[in-house]
Amino acid sequence: MPTTTRGRSAAGAARTLAGCWLLAYAWVGDYGGPGPVDAAVGDAVCGSALLALVGLRVLGLISPATTELCSGLVGVALVLAPLLLDYGFGADSTLATCVDAVIGAVLVGAALRGSGRPAETSG
Repeated sequence: MPTTTRGRSAAGAARTLAGCWLLAYAWVGDYGGPGPVDAAVGDAVCGSALLALVGLRVLGLISPATTELCSGLVGVALVLAPLLLDYGFGADSTLATCVDAVIGAVLVGAALRGSGRPAETSG
């Protein structure tokens, strides 16, 4: 079995899990003090965007490269969210900041790595 199929399905599964986690955390997470925009809404939007990307990719409506690019942009938004949405940077918002930073960094790293590209096979 070529590695491209496994890599794409693993990337899609990771995006699905990240999207579900962001949606769930938006309901139960503690984001610290109130900011100019509700930080939970930002996580819910990013989680929904990831799930929408996975759905569009599964249906074959967008290419793997487009999926990677859009996922990377969602990752950038997540990394910048604690700064832009002012999570408060206190003890209350530490977990929310870590969740966004880690998921965002993984999405950006995967996009830079280009896991949507076909892998070279040896043979």
